[in-house]
Amino acid sequence: MLWHRKGKGEHIFGIERALLIALSLFLMAMPTMALRWLSGRAGLPARKSAIEFYAVFKPILLILCLWAGFASRLWLFCTAVLFVIDLYAYLMGIVLLRGFWVRPASYSRSLILLAFNFVEFIAAFSVIYLHLGCLTSSGQPVTGWSDAFYFSTVTAATVGYGDITPLPGIGRMLATIQIFASIGFMAMIVAYFVSNVERERTPIRDA
Repeated sequence: MLWHRKGKGEHIFGIERALLIALSLFLMAMPTMALRWLSGRAGLPARKSAIEFYAVFKPILLILCLWAGFASRLWLFCTAVLFVIDLYAYLMGIVLLRGFWVRPASYSRSLILLAFNFVEFIAAFSVIYLHLGCLTSSGQPVTGWSDAFYFSTVTAATVGYGDITPLPGIGRMLATIQIFASIGFMAMIVAYFVSNVERERTPIRDA
């Protein structure tokens, strides 16, 4: 199934095959896939409930830790980085490895989970910005979690009002990464829903 998209007559070769192999192996080491596998042993309802809980838990955890002033802690920084990597690996998986996934039971549920994923993305970058101390406002370093969350939000939205700015070097590099990651997030959401609509409309032919 990995090398042939059923119902479309497409075969996968070359660089796409190498990318899919690498992505499949990488996903096996990610927390989301481990959770899917472990909870799936108890059945489909348990797996769906576990994924929903995990999607809601991550942004709440990050925001609470930001509010509590834990952004300077190394463990929270590492957790935020892991959450971002895990999130994007999973999103790439559901788009590029769509032959392995069944169609979503509810598109509304998928949209709700993706909304929590986007808040997680914003909160994770807020932690990273604060931990590295790479934001300034009126020449003063930004240390408040709400300011960092605000900057992360406007950067993810590719707005950028200029009242808070990243420092040269690591700050600008992180802001650039977040902008590209945000655009990629939106592109993957569109690709996810378009591919599933296409799967619903395309009759499956026997091989």
